[in-house]
Amino acid sequence: MKKKFKVISSFLMILIISIIFSSCKTEKVTDFTQKQEANYIPYYLKVYEADSLFITRNYQRSYEKLDSLFKIYKPINMQIYNEFATYLKCKIETNHTISKEEVEKLVTEFGYTDEYINNDSYFSTSKYFIFLSENDNYLQLRKQYLSRINKKLRDTIIQMKNDDQLYRNKNYTKKITLQNRLDSINAEKLKKIIDVFGFPNERILGNFSVDNKPIDVDAMLLHTKDSIRLNYFMPKILEFVKTGEALPETYASLYDQYLLYKDKPQYYGSYDNSLGFEEGILKERRKSIGLPNYGYKEWRFKVLYPELNKLK
Repeated sequence: MKKKFKVISSFLMILIISIIFSSCKTEKVTDFTQKQEANYIPYYLKVYEADSLFITRNYQRSYEKLDSLFKIYKPINMQIYNEFATYLKCKIETNHTISKEEVEKLVTEFGYTDEYINNDSYFSTSKYFIFLSENDNYLQLRKQYLSRINKKLRDTIIQMKNDDQLYRNKNYTKKITLQNRLDSINAEKLKKIIDVFGFPNERILGNFSVDNKPIDVDAMLLHTKDSIRLNYFMPKILEFVKTGEALPETYASLYDQYLLYKDKPQYYGSYDNSLGFEEGILKERRKSIGLPNYGYKEWRFKVLYPELNKLK
């Protein structure tokens, strides 16, 4: 009887996954066609350099690094660093002309809202952004952005994220079996998503402003079992890191968590636990996959938000 139930359960899971993807299947996103062959690991490292220069008010040097970088790579506008927006801010600081196409790109490709632009100290006072408020220009550009994202897939990811936390927020120890089953289902769904669409990032799903819901899949990845993590997700995500479709932090945290759960020292220093090896070794390891120097995020937070840092 148990064997029969197991077979039926497996069949139902496959059926559910098939229904989801038949309803939202589209062509695999290929926005990276131009310059896609480039290895993005050097890109990330240059972004951190430009970011630190901007933070320390070396605007001209930051501009030069980003300007040369975008001649080789298609901009990503990474979370936290927002290098394309920084590039435009550097242009404002150094009196370089911003084209209409660059302003439009901020909205149509990276999903910046009029609320953000109107409250940004650089963009709100720049003459290059005035046209956005004229003749419904912003609304038309926003429509272009929303039309590019895969809304059905976004809704699927949001539901998966809800399932990921369904029993973790209450009585987790009593319902761990149920949550483990949901984690396994999510892992299979996520594998199928990656096979069909590529890595589910903001370029495919849209950013937080679409419906004020986070859509990153990092937490789900951290709840995957060892076998599928090591044999499928980690090799795939490393490929996506190199093509600019996934961030280095996603790969590093996935591996470091696995090691910590095995009572081994982490490899990339993703967590605050004791590292157990020299800083020089850590620096080279992090650099090899495009991570910033250990402690860089903490440094930039202290510099940018000194008042908030005092509250910590």
